[in-house]
Amino acid sequence: RQLKFIQNKKLGFMKDQVVILHDAYALGNDLNAFKTEVIKDVRIENGTVSSFLPVSNSSRSDQVYWPHGEGVDSEYAVDMQSWGVDHNYISTMSMQIIEGRDFSFDFPSDSSAVILNQKAVEMYGFQQPIGEKISTYANAADGKLDPDFTDSYEVIGVVEDFHFESLKQNIGALGIFLGNSNGMVSFKFNSENAEEVISLLEGEWKEMAPDQPFNYSFLDEEFNDMYRAEQKMGTVFSVCAGLAIFIACLGLFALATFTAEQKTKEIGIRKVMGASVKNIVILLSGEFSKLVLLAFILATPLAWWLIQFWLDDYRFKVPVGLETYLLAGLTAFVVASLTIGYKALKAATGNPVKALRSE
Repeated sequence: RQLKFIQNKKLGFMKDQVVILHDAYALGNDLNAFKTEVIKDVRIENGTVSSFLPVSNSSRSDQVYWPHGEGVDSEYAVDMQSWGVDHNYISTMSMQIIEGRDFSFDFPSDSSAVILNQKAVEMYGFQQPIGEKISTYANAADGKLDPDFTDSYEVIGVVEDFHFESLKQNIGALGIFLGNSNGMVSFKFNSENAEEVISLLEGEWKEMAPDQPFNYSFLDEEFNDMYRAEQKMGTVFSVCAGLAIFIACLGLFALATFTAEQKTKEIGIRKVMGASVKNIVILLSGEFSKLVLLAFILATPLAWWLIQFWLDDYRFKVPVGLETYLLAGLTAFVVASLTIGYKALKAATGNPVKALRSE
């Protein structure tokens, strides 16, 4: 249920039908020309150049920002993720601007603008974020932060919170800036035939960078890779659970056979005295039903503790109610009843004369 919850949860972006080309810096000065040429195709909805993607194995860069006019020691100073993207990033990733606007070529001043996510707005304490400014230390010539100078950025938009890390982590503060980050180029496509899109991209790539390897992946695959360990664990648990049920059924069948053999004469006498098949089946199954109930009572607290222990790793998780445990108990009872019922029914329908003659 948790794995299904991960796959179906609203993430704040669309992970489907987005292809990522890696090592895009190999295109050099032709990178933007490559993107422009590709998006001319009707199968390509949009494209963006950025190494920052909403999956945990892409680039990350954090820096402290504070509301303009205050200082790094302000109570509202925030260690925030700062992503450099191009004008088409938010639309390519199908993210939602809920206040203000996206970056636009019509506003040259956007080079000193920022789009914040909702979490960042909350942490800065902005009531009306559009038009507010945040500051940080400027970069010196050697690339390090210079505490003597600051850069300020005006908030032009607020993007709806989206999960840019695993669901094991809370959504943190994020600022999206116009900037160069050319490690990857991503395309949103609308074709049902992904192979056609890959052929298109590979053809354009070989024209502009014939000597460079063409490496690609899909955003949904990158997203699923974050939970590869959980998927493997789910498979292992399924196999182990299946084996446990099979072994338990063998044990129940053996116990039912042994009990029926011990009660052979009793069954014969009861049938001669007028007991029905139903009564005899209930007689033989009743003892095992008590054991199954006892097992359920003992197992449920342990199962609850283990489930909560595992789910505690996730900040976003599926609710587990009482119905989950009741369903597990009912399933166990049905499996046990079917296993025992076969032997009980066979014993109950046997010839009572043979039963009374048995030693």
